[in-house]
Amino acid sequence: MKQWSVSRFVMGVALAAGMGLGGPVVVQAESFLVDNALSEAPYHTGGHNHALWMPGLDSGIGNDFIFTNATGLGTFTENPDGTATLTGMVVSEDDHNRGWNLNVTLGGRTTNVLPPSPKKELTNGSYSENGGPIDTSTWHYYGEDTNGSTFMGKFIGLLEGKGLYEGATLELSGFGANFQVGEGANGKNSHLGASGWFTWVVLNQPTNTRIVLHVSPNHGDFNIDLKPVPEPGTFFLLGSGLAGLGWWPVRKQSVV
Repeated sequence: MKQWSVSRFVMGVALAAGMGLGGPVVVQAESFLVDNALSEAPYHTGGHNHALWMPGLDSGIGNDFIFTNATGLGTFTENPDGTATLTGMVVSEDDHNRGWNLNVTLGGRTTNVLPPSPKKELTNGSYSENGGPIDTSTWHYYGEDTNGSTFMGKFIGLLEGKGLYEGATLELSGFGANFQVGEGANGKNSHLGASGWFTWVVLNQPTNTRIVLHVSPNHGDFNIDLKPVPEPGTFFLLGSGLAGLGWWPVRKQSVV
């Protein structure tokens, strides 16, 4: 004897429709949560755990800026048109009252770059050519390839001050190797991540006159872990699957 599992069908439809996913879902971009890239042996032995490294910016603090539970994780979004955005709020690891709203836009996604890319900051034994698990041929980059990296000197975004940095604005430009994305591309561990060098120029000092940021161009570094965000389509497929299972005939077990 067969019976129809109506309850499973209803649950699946409710899951799909209840999330506003009654129709086809067109994915416009791929988004990731952004966290600090943590040094992980044996890939890296420097002990640096940060999202932004900005040495010499402010003599009152250290060099590392991080995402925290208080500021939430950042967001990295890769768009179909070959651009990407990196946004979020970071704070000084030494003083969480000193922070930045980060707003970066990258362009020219490519897999074909010239030296100095890829930027290899892991131990030599980490890479596939030396027997390690990190294969740089799987990475992709931002910054057009036109007889050399145009990421160098290219304006990419701003840092806007928060807390004790309120009123300050820093302009960021690409420096050296192209911004890189992939497994081990964060330069700190083997996770999916990204990294890129940049220079900064102080456009505005903080309104707090006791803090003076260095005004000459300086060299910094992005080092971030990327954690995929489930696409809405995933939930739609899950709901549809459950709905389909609801119509699957279930054989009633005999009672002995």
